Amino acid sequence: MSLNNYQVAYAVTNNIGIMANGQRKNFQYTTSYTSNGTTITGAKDTNTKNLLEGGIGYFKPIQDRGVFEIYGGGGLGNISFDRKDDPSGNSIDNYFAKTSRFFIQPSLGYTDDNFGFAFSLRYVRLKFYDADLSNYKDTRFFEQDLRDLENFTYTFVEPSATFRAGWDKIKFQLQGILSISTNSFIDYTPFVISLGIHFNLAPRYNIE
Repeated sequence: MSLNNYQVAYAVTNNIGIMANGQRKNFQYTTSYTSNGTTITGAKDTNTKNLLEGGIGYFKPIQDRGVFEIYGGGGLGNISFDRKDDPSGNSIDNYFAKTSRFFIQPSLGYTDDNFGFAFSLRYVRLKFYDADLSNYKDTRFFEQDLRDLENFTYTFVEPSATFRAGWDKIKFQLQGILSISTNSFIDYTPFVISLGIHFNLAPRYNIE
């Protein structure tokens, strides 16, 4: 669990699991410039992302502590961008679109009572749809014109490494994800590091 990313997994049988992820990110930026020695606040930008996805998968223990698993699934979400003038607070540029995402993810890991490690490789297909362009004026806050987002299906390959350390029921988690676009039509964040806490509530139930 982190402040804006929640993951839940449940083992239905000894080899079949289901999972659900929820994510909300909100970034705010304020532009400013200096004129005659005075700092003047410019526009305020807000970028919001929401995602809810689920999946089903197969996992198999490897000897005593290892595990192989593969999950597939999909989800729905949305993104929005809003630029407001300061000090009036009037919206001068905004954009909204829904998103759909599908993924398949194999992983190989090791865990014991105090330590865990996993390497995963996720393939992602991302699509934007139902965009609201009524108040979008293309002020190029992003490197590309957001009107083009609906014209493509974006695909990514995302290798990741996850480390956990702590106790039997609770561990601290460090995860690094490298996102590699297989097409060059979108501006995105290529590398993410996250910190969180992993809870093992029961032998067949985990929540992050």
